[in-house]
Amino acid sequence: MSIGVVIVTHNNEQTILPCLKSVEAQGISDICVVDSASMDTTGAVLRQEMYQYIALPENKGFSYAANKGVPEVAGDYILFLNPDAELLPGAINAMQSGIQLHRDARVVGGLLVDARGRIQQDAYGDEIHLMSMFTRHMQTKRQVRDISPAAWVSGGSLMIQRDTFQKIGGFDEQFFLYWEDVDLCRRVRSLGYGVYVVPNARISHLRGVSSKDRRRKTQLYDASANRYFQKYYSPLICYFQLIARKLYRLLRPLAR
Repeated sequence: MSIGVVIVTHNNEQTILPCLKSVEAQGISDICVVDSASMDTTGAVLRQEMYQYIALPENKGFSYAANKGVPEVAGDYILFLNPDAELLPGAINAMQSGIQLHRDARVVGGLLVDARGRIQQDAYGDEIHLMSMFTRHMQTKRQVRDISPAAWVSGGSLMIQRDTFQKIGGFDEQFFLYWEDVDLCRRVRSLGYGVYVVPNARISHLRGVSSKDRRRKTQLYDASANRYFQKYYSPLICYFQLIARKLYRLLRPLAR
């Protein structure tokens, strides 16, 4: 079982090297970085350290860049990893175990943790439904101690079988950023394959480093959420999810 790693970066000059070093520390050298028109020194850093990378002239979003990176690595399985994340010791072995233990597994994901080791709420999730459409970050997330099935795992540390990735056509490039992982996992499950979260695979994630502009981040999130619901649900459900999300943001400060 061979693994290739694709890392999509945009203005991550401070975090890209620690990310890459964490991958190499686990015995993986089949790595491709896709630089989505960074305006900082990310490209110079990669050239100086002699890492393979693709320099895109325009930032067309995560899905587009991730799809471009896949042909550049040779692994039977592809790990998509955020540029502001670091694989903790044993993460790759744990993901491999998850695949080997479940014959239907085609996608596995680890747990994204913050600097204090706390699990981030959007590391994985159950089915998206009317009551959970306020936010993708489930507030009552079930805790997992063993390798467990999930509806989706975060694209920040998502490993997928190459053949399955190609069969479903890769990431939907209509998702610029956010929700592309939920969509991909849904399409994998629609073929009868399994998606699993592997709690022993831990990935340190510096949340917020990749998206400093909060307003822009919200706009991108909303656009992708709307795209997801339009793709899979009726116009009525799409309307309700839009209203629910707006109400959630209005009421959230009152609950603090």
